[in-house]
Amino acid sequence: MESRPQGLRIVADVPRTKRVRVLLGESHILTTSRDVLRATHIREGADLSAEAVASLVRENESECARQRALRLLAHRERSEHEIRRRLVGDGYPEEIADAIVARLAEVSLIDDQRFSAALVRTKRAAGWGRNRIARALKDSGVDDDAAHAALDAECPEDAERSRAEQVAKGMPRENRKGRERVLRRLLSRGFTWEDALAVTSFRDDEDHSNEPI
Repeated sequence: MESRPQGLRIVADVPRTKRVRVLLGESHILTTSRDVLRATHIREGADLSAEAVASLVRENESECARQRALRLLAHRERSEHEIRRRLVGDGYPEEIADAIVARLAEVSLIDDQRFSAALVRTKRAAGWGRNRIARALKDSGVDDDAAHAALDAECPEDAERSRAEQVAKGMPRENRKGRERVLRRLLSRGFTWEDALAVTSFRDDEDHSNEPI
């Protein structure tokens, strides 16, 4: 026979996220997303047993995770890694996150090659250099093949110097102070030291106090 607790407690597991812990008194039942609790009408103080809570969550967790992933994709393209990380961060079990990602990839709602190309185009338009874009792709969790293909197609290496010129266009370079300002801008945007030097017209034998280590 099911035991009846005095009431449920719902505690934020990680601040400013959807991830919550559901407890009976001081006893932990499970971790899930606030979206699941909303869908199942499980509320603080509810007179439900641990078995009833677990059953309700299990019945609704996959669909809630799927809806969450679709909302994320409606905003912009996402990588498989990003969707998986967001779902787990929201409190969904890893096995559910993996299953949702696999299904969305199967029907092409997630495509790391498409995501990579879109990210490169967006960052290229924002004036980022190849190196910084490559780091963004790595942080997004796409594999090396997808990242390299997107970079070569959308941001070819032999066009970097002309792109650096465009980023520096309009910035004064008549004196050393102006050239140093341009140099810092280009390096911070992810252009190579070689291209940044060429655009600022610095000589290789000058003292570059801002040269990266």
